[in-house]
Amino acid sequence: MRTVGCADMPRNPTESLNWKPHHRRPRLIAGTKALLRQPSPKTTPREGSRLLRDAKNATAEPSTEAASPVVEMKAASSAEAAAGGSELIMEPASHGLTRFRLAPRDLASAPEWEPQTNYDNLWEVRNTSDAANLLAGCPMDTIIACSFHRAYAEHGSAQDRAMRQLAEAKPAGMAFATVDLIQAADVADWATVKDPEVRLLQPDGTLLERFLPAAVASGQLHRVAMVKAQELANEGIKKLELLALKFPGALHDELGMAVAKDSLEKMKSAALELVGDEVDMLDQLCQCVSSASVPRARHVANLARVIRKAGGAAKVVPLLDLSRRLASAKLLGGAEPGAIEALERLLNAILLKFETAEPGAPFMLALQFVSNCFHQLGEGLLPLVVELMSLPLWRALWQSGSDKWLDRCRDAAAQLLLNGSVVLRGARLRASHRPLLTQGLVALKTMSQDERVNWAVGNLLAMGGGTDDAKETLQAQPLRSLRMLAAAIFNGQLDGPEGVAFPAAWHPPEDGTQRDGNVERRRPRAPIPGRHRRRSGG
Repeated sequence: MRTVGCADMPRNPTESLNWKPHHRRPRLIAGTKALLRQPSPKTTPREGSRLLRDAKNATAEPSTEAASPVVEMKAASSAEAAAGGSELIMEPASHGLTRFRLAPRDLASAPEWEPQTNYDNLWEVRNTSDAANLLAGCPMDTIIACSFHRAYAEHGSAQDRAMRQLAEAKPAGMAFATVDLIQAADVADWATVKDPEVRLLQPDGTLLERFLPAAVASGQLHRVAMVKAQELANEGIKKLELLALKFPGALHDELGMAVAKDSLEKMKSAALELVGDEVDMLDQLCQCVSSASVPRARHVANLARVIRKAGGAAKVVPLLDLSRRLASAKLLGGAEPGAIEALERLLNAILLKFETAEPGAPFMLALQFVSNCFHQLGEGLLPLVVELMSLPLWRALWQSGSDKWLDRCRDAAAQLLLNGSVVLRGARLRASHRPLLTQGLVALKTMSQDERVNWAVGNLLAMGGGTDDAKETLQAQPLRSLRMLAAAIFNGQLDGPEGVAFPAAWHPPEDGTQRDGNVERRRPRAPIPGRHRRRSGG
């Protein structure tokens, strides 16, 4: 069985002349945002379906969040203007200047998104042997979403798009496969499928649910995937707690906080010459910090606008300090209408300053600000952190050398890695796991004796690290607690379902050869000595 990324076939004949395989890096931020969208259903779920009933009950609970932050923010602005208050300044965000995005809390407010052409986790089943290997290679608590498709079928593009969204975002406990009803007719006959649909299967072949293309287009498959992912995430936390008892000191489950040491008045006096006409905004935000009261969304949005229009990162250090203080007091991203969107604008405005910069006080403050935001945003911040780690400035932190500000930036980055790993322990979407583990291993080579980096790598290894990751961890010579965990993973002592919080499904071999998914290949051994060979008469 081969991955579709290596042998993808165009479904539209008109594209066959210009088709080329894609090997681009997936944009995890976009995939995770789109997966968190929850469209309103256009068809009624089939009665008696346990999975759909759970999904309907989960979505029927009253939400404490705003239904539409943008609309309610504008409404609040109009009400304040009518009452004589200052009008809310919310400039439309330019798509060219919006790179760092949050996964929205309100699932229905995510914009339309077209996933990148990435098939690393969407497996194409071409024959019955591929199907048998896939079923045998998945853990028993996995749900396999198999899409049976045909070119030019009604709602076929929506079905294909939904499967790519899910496969790219990696909801916990799900595997994704596709079957072409024309090119893989023997698989369709084996599964007794004649028309396009999506089936949810258990590894033993039990059919859990069937979705027609129209139901997939309405979002029913997304809702079931999110319900299942939340269940698996809760089970994964229990497994991590057992591993923490087995390997003391290797794992960590508490978020850290970066707190300012200088006085608030000193920061305010330095920021006065930067805000211009927004002195009232500065006064209100400083008062919120001192009194621990939630700021208005329009003040946070205006702070983002001032930072964006200012010069380089070195010129906005007082405003970065103010943002860090607000996040450390857990005052951003609350339930006020527009608070999430205002915080997203602030995050984007700050991080855009560091696309071309050097490690220093501004970058340290920015890393501490993002790390503190985990307390309020949780899983929704993970895609933005993955995007942040793709900056050249982040990679420059782990190069050789040492100075005062470089060490401080590394200290802030270590806390960011730890907070990201702690939040990922209970996350529904697992797309951020591999990028975080990769960056954690890079940081471990530079800061092998830092306790927070060791905790971060330990969390990520326990959530699904492989033998290569464990080997790289041991080569970095970390603390003894992490060495014990990495050695157990490297020696195969945690290969069972209870040893890994989120066990990975069987993946097709890269060379295209077939092998039985439930048979472990024995290591090669030396020839049996002649004295132990079975003698035959003659």
